[in-house]
Amino acid sequence: MDKLGRAAAVCALLMAVLSAQAGYDEGMNALATRDFPRARAEFETEPDNPKALYQLSRMARFGQGEAPDEARAARLLARAASLGHLEARLDHVFVLGNGRGVPKDPAGAIQLLETLAAEGQAEAEVNLGRVFRFGWWDQAKDDARATRHFEKAMRGGDDNGRALYAQALIEGLGVPRDEARGAQLLQEAADRGHIESQLEYGRILTAGLGVAKDEAAGAEWYRKAAERADRVGQYRLGLVYLRGRGLPRDEALGARWIDASARQGWVWGQLQMGDLFRLGQGVPRMRSEAYFWYTVAARGTAPAAVEAANAQRTALARELTESEITRAVRRAEAFRPQAGFQPRVNPLPPVTRNDRMAIGQVSLTVPVARGYINSWELTEFMQRAYPNDPDMRPLLMTMNHQEDMNRMKLGLPGGIRSIEVARHVPDDAMVVSATLFAGIKDQLRAQIQTNIANGRYRSEGTLRDDERVFSMVRASVTDPNRVDAIALVLVKERVLAVSFTGFTPEQKSEITALVKAVTDDILSANRSSFFSQ
Repeated sequence: MDKLGRAAAVCALLMAVLSAQAGYDEGMNALATRDFPRARAEFETEPDNPKALYQLSRMARFGQGEAPDEARAARLLARAASLGHLEARLDHVFVLGNGRGVPKDPAGAIQLLETLAAEGQAEAEVNLGRVFRFGWWDQAKDDARATRHFEKAMRGGDDNGRALYAQALIEGLGVPRDEARGAQLLQEAADRGHIESQLEYGRILTAGLGVAKDEAAGAEWYRKAAERADRVGQYRLGLVYLRGRGLPRDEALGARWIDASARQGWVWGQLQMGDLFRLGQGVPRMRSEAYFWYTVAARGTAPAAVEAANAQRTALARELTESEITRAVRRAEAFRPQAGFQPRVNPLPPVTRNDRMAIGQVSLTVPVARGYINSWELTEFMQRAYPNDPDMRPLLMTMNHQEDMNRMKLGLPGGIRSIEVARHVPDDAMVVSATLFAGIKDQLRAQIQTNIANGRYRSEGTLRDDERVFSMVRASVTDPNRVDAIALVLVKERVLAVSFTGFTPEQKSEITALVKAVTDDILSANRSSFFSQ
């Protein structure tokens, strides 16, 4: 081949490589925007690109843009692995060992791990150790063999291997017990930010294994992991606060951390949340909420936690109505873990209490009708019941029936009825003057615009107990000059209620137009019926 021919061949090869890369890159861009059909189409233009094949296998496994198909996923993964894709080779180990889309082949999985380990892949070395430490894939447990793999991974610089080798030293698993050496290895990895080592080092400090017992120092290592959204760290830090061991006892703060762990899918956190709601520890006592968390935990994979959760569900079922059980089960079925969930850390704002409220520069008294309470009590109850939900704060005040509040605290069925506030009580001070009305509009406009900017507005015209939507103020106008109530209640990133009462028809129309104007882009489909009620 002459020089011109060779140059043309090189150019063609280069163009082919660039074209293939462009297709893969476009596919990844489409994945980032969850445009699965386009991503699949782009990846399929490169049948010999191992990176594209690997992404196609993941899409098939997780049902992204297609029905989940483990057999197809396994075929694509095997093809990517055969082309040398490292992540595909590591994933293919578990496809073979667990029989995901292919016949179960433990021997083939172990052989592939040994090949990868011989190539110097520390992750494969660690997983080989786990095979024999935990008896994966029906293998006989062999602590000595497992620990040799962990030590080899550690010497290759892998902190997962270091943590597992340190644990073996502390517990004497396959090696002579050496708690002090194990503690030293864990501290080294923990100082480098290795989360599993931080958790384990916190545990041995708390228990005094190989180190001087120091519960406060152990709690701080749990905090380091928890603040990086590690669900086990969140759970352990929550327990520290609940028990007051290493940190001052704070049941509400403990519940907040455990709630975060539970939302991330940690089954022990879910079981603990059930216990907290059942006992009223750190959260209000709510049997229906306890049943919900026990039901979520019962769907987990830890046998001991599942057994405990089912035992508690059986006991609680005798105290709940059929409709409450049905709602809790439906919610549990819809539950999905929220990876990276962090608890709310900012202090809650104060809420309007009793019968006083401020509108602009004016302070007013709204008499409370018999049998009803200002919803500051409801708001504070809800903040304690759902400590990590977005802040729930009435702009002014809302009213709810005391009987419903009492029933909700006990986890019993209740309707949370709305109130026509003080409509039978004459009070000449309750006049919406022009100055007062201007202050109301300014304050309402600012509140709405701020929350739109924060992405927190969604108008709801109906209230559903099983979605934790509890309060919507509806009042009637019996005197055009009476201020009954104005309320803006935030629960779970929704605006539940914007009610306007006590105004002249012209004033009410003006405020309704204001709310419509500033929320026009984010109102739900039912907005017309909501505002026409």
